[in-house]
Amino acid sequence: MDKHTIEVLEYDKVLRMASSFAVTAPGRREVFQKHPVSDYVEISKNIDLISECRRLLSEGLSSGVEHFEDLSSLLKRIVPSDSGLEPMELRAFLPFLSSAINLRELNESISLPALNGLLGQIRAHPGIKKTILGAIDREGHILDQASPELKEIRGKMKSLYRKIKSRLEDLLKTKALSPHIRDFFLTERNGRWVIPVKRDSKGHIPGVVHDISNTGETLFVEPYEIQQVGNELESYRAEEKVEELRILRSLTGMLRSSLDEIQRDYETVI
Repeated sequence: MDKHTIEVLEYDKVLRMASSFAVTAPGRREVFQKHPVSDYVEISKNIDLISECRRLLSEGLSSGVEHFEDLSSLLKRIVPSDSGLEPMELRAFLPFLSSAINLRELNESISLPALNGLLGQIRAHPGIKKTILGAIDREGHILDQASPELKEIRGKMKSLYRKIKSRLEDLLKTKALSPHIRDFFLTERNGRWVIPVKRDSKGHIPGVVHDISNTGETLFVEPYEIQQVGNELESYRAEEKVEELRILRSLTGMLRSSLDEIQRDYETVI
């Protein structure tokens, strides 16, 4: 079809109208990339699909497709064997995976040749969806249950934190030290738990100064007596980071192992 005919038909307006019905971001993009076709077989195939979709809608059925953003760049980043996506990048796959599962279930409940032929290609991966959901929460935090090792590490960290907190609270309550305490609360500086000490009272609470207030009047001191426990906590924090990275790479590897099927499902869903 020549350019003049396309302009007369206001084809660009047709595409804009059609794109407004697309549920997904990549689906909208695909609509704008459509060009008029003249092949009879392709036209007939598309008419059959549209007719069956209209029938589904008239019967009150839903495709179950959820909104999701363009995943093409993430799909490319999965390819390297040592790659690891960030938590929210992994969660970005969830609405797509849900959509694929919903379409596969829809396909099993209908008898419409054109749609059955299209949706029957979808493999869906409920196991991958379940694993990501069980490992990363809505805010992108890696959950304790993501691995037995992470759960154990965090359990030890919580135990050490309780020990540190208990001892520091006891120090804050010590009557002999109260004149030297700036404020009666615990805080954290540079990953270490400290208490706020008056600058002139530095020697009365032996410890490591990890920070100084803007005014210079308050020192944030980690008492020597909890330093060893603080070192243990710092060590477990390092182990936690290593395990979190391993989990992210493992989840990314799970997507990579089914990448060909996932890419085909992605193209079908959008």
